[in-house]
Amino acid sequence: QFMSDHQRHIQELSSIVRDLGRVPPTEADFKSILTQGKVIIGNIAGDKGILQAMKSNEDDTNQAYSQALQRTDILPQALPVLERNLADERRHRAWIEQHLTRI
Repeated sequence: QFMSDHQRHIQELSSIVRDLGRVPPTEADFKSILTQGKVIIGNIAGDKGILQAMKSNEDDTNQAYSQALQRTDILPQALPVLERNLADERRHRAWIEQHLTRI
């Protein structure tokens, strides 16, 4: 479910970027590689390590969406997309936190 949400986020944000006459990125950047690396390294520590790495990634994403929504120059069509994506990311983080407390 998380991956499906993230893919939808990419599609929706890419559409907004294209509407602005820009070309959205198509390859992973350094941040994406680092994000994946956290989970791979977390795998060494088992389920708890994986969840902690995922939570770190969700924390970063939650912060990025929150900061974007504080901007005063957000395009009107981007606002509901950013709000919906932030809600997804908060739900992801809450799920991870719930499962971390069980471990």
